[in-house]
Amino acid sequence: MPPRQPAKDRQFVTALDRGLQVLRAFSRKQGGLRNGQLAKQTKLAPSTISRLVYTLRELGYIRYDRATRSYVLAPQVLTLGYPVLAQAPLLHQVRPVLVQIAQQTGETCGFAQRDGMYATFLDCVQGRNMLAVRMEIGARLPLASSASGLCLLKASPEAERRMLVSRIRARLNRRRAAVAPFEQSLAQALASPVVAMRDTWHKGIGGIAVPVSNGSETGAIVVPFATSSVSEKDMRGPLSTKLLELVGRYQLVREA
Repeated sequence: MPPRQPAKDRQFVTALDRGLQVLRAFSRKQGGLRNGQLAKQTKLAPSTISRLVYTLRELGYIRYDRATRSYVLAPQVLTLGYPVLAQAPLLHQVRPVLVQIAQQTGETCGFAQRDGMYATFLDCVQGRNMLAVRMEIGARLPLASSASGLCLLKASPEAERRMLVSRIRARLNRRRAAVAPFEQSLAQALASPVVAMRDTWHKGIGGIAVPVSNGSETGAIVVPFATSSVSEKDMRGPLSTKLLELVGRYQLVREA
């Protein structure tokens, strides 16, 4: 969740922020959400949730699903997202690469760009392997603990990367979580053409990623996989080699 603005900032519209919190809650979970679940996820008062849900429903951004007795996103939400996708040339350039990688490896392949402190997936091609990890468009993974996130940190300009790393360290310290594993993973990511992670974002899930750019936009092509089906040797060997080979054909590899 993005950082809150100081309460004294008179330019900051709290009501808008709360409405967007509710919409983001839907993006983090498949299926519908009830008022109580929204209150728990957003940490907003039930009375506030009731007003926000009513407003979003009246505006057409959510609808009530009688079958599940919960609220779900409505097609109106797409009007907020499609202009972003239409103005992202790199997204369309990497699509053929994603298809080839998924076809030749059998694993799911996705394209992510940085969204604040997260890597957000703008496109995914599902793998045909029975154990291939399913990744959906709109999925958001933390920069600090995912192959996609570390890859985007690697691809960031040095000054921007220092700022992001500082914020990640501060967050880890606030949660009293160890900083050393993150710093070690980042050092490995910076030293290798392919970023490789296992069991860090989620137990049983790993991934490899390479940064890509068309000169004006930067992103990451990511192959997630089940660590039970892909060994570390294969991850750092044949899979990484194949990923670099296919991405390199399109001259999208970013020097980082």
